[in-house]
Amino acid sequence: MLWRIALTGLALLLALCVPFYPAPARADLAVGQRFPQLRFSGAMSAADRVYLGLKRTGEFTLADIKAPYVLIEIFSDTCPHCMLQAPVANHIFRLMEQDPKFEGAPLKMMGVGFYGTAAAMEKWKAKYQVPFPLIPDPLAQVGKALDIPGTPTYVVLDKQGRVIYVFAGEIDSPKKFLREVLARLKF
Repeated sequence: MLWRIALTGLALLLALCVPFYPAPARADLAVGQRFPQLRFSGAMSAADRVYLGLKRTGEFTLADIKAPYVLIEIFSDTCPHCMLQAPVANHIFRLMEQDPKFEGAPLKMMGVGFYGTAAAMEKWKAKYQVPFPLIPDPLAQVGKALDIPGTPTYVVLDKQGRVIYVFAGEIDSPKKFLREVLARLKF
């Protein structure tokens, strides 16, 4: 009984003190920010490497991808919103593949699994029939480097790692989303 009183008192003390500690500064992911040192790694199929234009297996950077821009969907295989968005992301990819504006590959798309393992990416790809490359990020290095606000987050980066466009949350209209992306690209 006495330990319950002590724990309650400690909890109240902490509750009173916590508001007085400043929250750590958080720089929201914003257009114009640069992330030139982003590195991606993980097992990929030969077809996915060909799609991205990668000449070798293993770790790669934005500069290795054969396109001036990359659309990255950062998702979590345990996120219910990401599960709902999987067909939407697939639809965005298919619209890109069909649109003549994307002919010549000015924009490539890939998914990065926030805390995702290679096995989880394989399951996700099979379950949702994902047509674009999925990269596991078991330590969430990419998501942490970008300081994403949550999953899903869609980020368009150029070859220098500069943020061109950011969208966090669920996409209602893939066509509208692509129009917004296209309006920001220069090609």
